[in-house]
Amino acid sequence: MRRFVQQTESVRYARDFVGERISSLEKDVSHCLQGHLAPFPALFYCFASVDLFGALYAGRADNHAPTTSQSISYMTSLMNYTFADADIIVNLFRHKLVHLAQPNPVIRHNSDLITWRYHHDDKQFHLKKIQLPKNSTITITPTWSIPVTHEFNISIMDFVRDIKDSVNIGFAIIVMADDEIRRILNDRDIELLRKRFMCALKEMDGGKNMRFEFQQVYGQMGFGYDRPLALRVVIQDYLLPQELIQIVGDRIMITDKGRHRCDQIRHTDELEWKETMKRLDHYSRHGE
Repeated sequence: MRRFVQQTESVRYARDFVGERISSLEKDVSHCLQGHLAPFPALFYCFASVDLFGALYAGRADNHAPTTSQSISYMTSLMNYTFADADIIVNLFRHKLVHLAQPNPVIRHNSDLITWRYHHDDKQFHLKKIQLPKNSTITITPTWSIPVTHEFNISIMDFVRDIKDSVNIGFAIIVMADDEIRRILNDRDIELLRKRFMCALKEMDGGKNMRFEFQQVYGQMGFGYDRPLALRVVIQDYLLPQELIQIVGDRIMITDKGRHRCDQIRHTDELEWKETMKRLDHYSRHGE
């Protein structure tokens, strides 16, 4: 049984749902930072929201979904965080808050030993990784100190604003992907696009479980320039939930299931693909 009779109903529901989540995030985090301060619950709710929106963006919220990689991918794709910052945030704050109720005192990230500091609302320190003086330490107990080399800062309210902005951007992209792209590409075009993308990824991989950026795969498909982010949504909203691809740190790799599916695909008529390419070219130049 269909949950929504028309597409506009599902879009309306999605808009209301994410709007409600963002409103709740802003209200509850603001409450946590007033009076008797509760910054850890505020941060916890932020990371839970990133997990939620990362799952929605990836199209996977099942028990076996790769939550951490989906969240990092969401932060790098839609919150404009670098992979290094997203990786530090997840390992320094998220994991220990979720499992042990407080952030890790120190993590090793590459050759750095990183501790943390939070700010209620101070953009100048948000995502700042500060090098500490030589031989710096933090005290765990009166008889136990740990050496540190850097301090990573996070501004809680700026984190909330980044999440809100990402949802506005992401929702606009998804609606545009489902609306504008389908005005130019028909269902067969989209089917060919997804198949070509997956099989181009398989050719690049060569059975080595390698990871690539989306633009690299587009190049393998014969595209001569970057494609809009909305096009990525159209591709991954089918391939990712089907477990034909994986996204790790905003890089993409094909799965064994994806390789097997490529082996079953009949070679696409080149003339048909060229017509699809023409429409893709028109969209990429004029659709965004």
